[in-house]
Amino acid sequence: MKRFNIILVVSVLCMGFWLGCTDTTFSSDSGTEVTLTHEGFDFSEGKADTANYQNSDGETIVWAPDGESHPDYSSGIWWRTYQSDENNGRNQTKDYGIIDLSEVSEAPTVWDVPPHTPLRANHVFVAKCRDGYVKFKVLETDTTAGMWPAQVKYLFSETTQFP
Repeated sequence: MKRFNIILVVSVLCMGFWLGCTDTTFSSDSGTEVTLTHEGFDFSEGKADTANYQNSDGETIVWAPDGESHPDYSSGIWWRTYQSDENNGRNQTKDYGIIDLSEVSEAPTVWDVPPHTPLRANHVFVAKCRDGYVKFKVLETDTTAGMWPAQVKYLFSETTQFP
């Protein structure tokens, strides 16, 4: 019986160690899937607020933000953060390219400069929100549909750190 108890305790400790070393709270598949449009989206609330666009963090557009020219002008969809005095009217997004969403653990200290890249499938972007930061992976875009939809999977954070 004593030997059984020792084996049981060792087994429980090993299982605890294994679970402690396994990240069960986050995977590259984590995130909330939504469709972003020109109507805007508030990531902290998880919804578009079509009645009060001032609550939105940004919107999709089919022209490059900040008025710059871009080779994909009018053939791509961009995410435009809403302008504010805080960011001197500049779009605050960063394209990390084709990576897992889980690879981005914090917001950048330097944002992309014009010409910005349009949203592309499988690219991960980080954007400044009105009340935090968002990282999102683009699943697909449709330049032919009204309101310029972009299907994304996202995680919002009130701080510069992401889970």
